[in-house]
Amino acid sequence: MPGPADYPPPVPPKPSGGKFNMSKPKSDIDWIITRASQMPGPGDTDPGPAPKVTGGKFNTGKSKSDVEWRIYRAAQIPGPADYPPVPLPKPTGGKFNLSKPKTDLEWIEARSRQLPGPGQYDQGGLTKMSGGECHRCAALWWLLCIPIDGVLVGRQVQYE
Repeated sequence: MPGPADYPPPVPPKPSGGKFNMSKPKSDIDWIITRASQMPGPGDTDPGPAPKVTGGKFNTGKSKSDVEWRIYRAAQIPGPADYPPVPLPKPTGGKFNLSKPKTDLEWIEARSRQLPGPGQYDQGGLTKMSGGECHRCAALWWLLCIPIDGVLVGRQVQYE
């Protein structure tokens, strides 16, 4: 039987890999030359007849002035007569106050009618002090308020 040494050693595979490019690429100048050779030259095309040279023209139109533009714009917008009139409110019957207001004196009289008169008081509790004595008061003192210039002024009036 053969032993391990009887066999030849295994042969490793040869390294494989990419190849290096041995060609010479075109430079920028080579590319310019290649593109230029594909374009037509100055004498290769027929330009046709030359255009006729004539003198230029200036604008002979008349522009609108500022006033003419304002007239034009004013003609475009609606005027006051183009709108319907605003309806006015219907007149209603007014009322006038025909009453006569009370005067100050009439107010004083109306108030005095509501107050009790001179004989309507209970005189049993009224006393008058004079000279240290207490006497029954025969007279009744009454305060009358009179408005003068919007201010109530009080006056004492004695009734008998």
